[in-house]
Amino acid sequence: MAHRFAWVLVGALALGGCAQNSLTSAANAQRAAHLQAQIALHAWSVGDSQEAQMRLDEAQRLDPQQPLIWAVSGLIQEEHGQLVLASENLKKAYGLAQGDGKILNIYGTFLCRQGEFAQAEAMFQLGLNDTAYATPEMLWTNAGICARETGDIERARSYFGEALKLRDDYRPALQELSRLETDYGH
Repeated sequence: MAHRFAWVLVGALALGGCAQNSLTSAANAQRAAHLQAQIALHAWSVGDSQEAQMRLDEAQRLDPQQPLIWAVSGLIQEEHGQLVLASENLKKAYGLAQGDGKILNIYGTFLCRQGEFAQAEAMFQLGLNDTAYATPEMLWTNAGICARETGDIERARSYFGEALKLRDDYRPALQELSRLETDYGH
């Protein structure tokens, strides 16, 4: 009886080790997919859609549940005029994101460019709830640009001010506030 127990214990430990290895492997795949998606976002931001797509393909192979994959795919599709597909992929990213400020910022800016201002505002506000989001000043600035597009100059001015409270040298907010003052004074 003790002999069987020892073999069961050895078997359980071996299976536990396998489970641990597969969990570690899955976590590594998730991290690698996220890094590939971040590289894709950077490649897209500097105009290299081909590199971005190659990185997205690799990220999707590693972990298709990575929200940034779908968000960057949406940006590329928007760039190519595939607005329905872009919208679908950004909605998928939003569904997977669980409150990720970066995804909410990307989706909000897309919605703003499509003239869906109320929905964009909602995404920006949700994004501000993400205390782990590294660049909330970017979110505030994009919200300000969107508010300006609706004609709400005071709200835009307020949002640019919020961005500058977080980082007083944030060039995009400074430029947008300067443009606002030039165009509308006050």
